[in-house]
Amino acid sequence: GGFMEVTASGGDDEKAAEALGQVTLHHISDATGSMTSTPVSRDAKGRYTRDMLNSSDAYVLDTGAALFVWTGKRATPEERRASMDLAAKYIQDTGRPTHTPIERVVEFGESAMFKQNFYQFDPVFSPKPNPEASSSNG
Repeated sequence: GGFMEVTASGGDDEKAAEALGQVTLHHISDATGSMTSTPVSRDAKGRYTRDMLNSSDAYVLDTGAALFVWTGKRATPEERRASMDLAAKYIQDTGRPTHTPIERVVEFGESAMFKQNFYQFDPVFSPKPNPEASSSNG
């Protein structure tokens, strides 16, 4: 036992790529004096990156299955409040089910679920040689 018959192979990679293409990021800001929501463009390779998130603002990330409301450390209290309201309004405006989850994410406290929508959200760790480890204290 333990084996299963594969009746329809393939398709998953295309579905994953298609799902990723549906992910959108929206910039929430009150810099103009009124609250605005602006779509954020992807980089030249079609990706979202960590540096697209400004610490002074808030963002709504739409993954299709859920919304994430990211607030920067220096976002105004109005932006923090409005970002959650705008996320709820966004669900209504896009005709999504009212039970669509909205997760609040704070800068430096991002969940793995949030980070996976960005290219190398966390910098790649590359170990540095430790000079003390190789020298002998003879």
